[in-house]
Amino acid sequence: MMSGTPTSDTRTFPSVPDSGGKARLFVGHLLDGAGAPDDVIVDLQLIASELVANAVEHGDGREVTVSVDVAGAAWWVLLVQCGVARDSLSRLVPEEWSIAAPADRSGRGLGIVRHLADDIHVDVDLPLLAITCRRRR
Repeated sequence: MMSGTPTSDTRTFPSVPDSGGKARLFVGHLLDGAGAPDDVIVDLQLIASELVANAVEHGDGREVTVSVDVAGAAWWVLLVQCGVARDSLSRLVPEEWSIAAPADRSGRGLGIVRHLADDIHVDVDLPLLAITCRRRR
């Protein structure tokens, strides 16, 4: 890790569509500064983007918080927190996340997240939701 590079950082974004792109930039900047490999950077940026987009689309309108922790010896860690709408609770079991069929209009994102992350933990404490995704170092 480069000298002066933070080992973790958190940003809060409004629940609006362009927050996904801002979250990607934030995640990429922190991981790049910590010396993460390009594939980890791209994958965690995609995960952040997808989870923020889902928070905007399916959440309750609260701000979305994205945290990155690069300090662990074993894991790169991404945490996304947001408000959750009660009708979205059925989609919160990572083992059931799969990529939708090509003809389906939506439903690919969480399956992609599951494919890219080595470990996913979902914590619901209504009205808040926290999804932690980890990649092995």
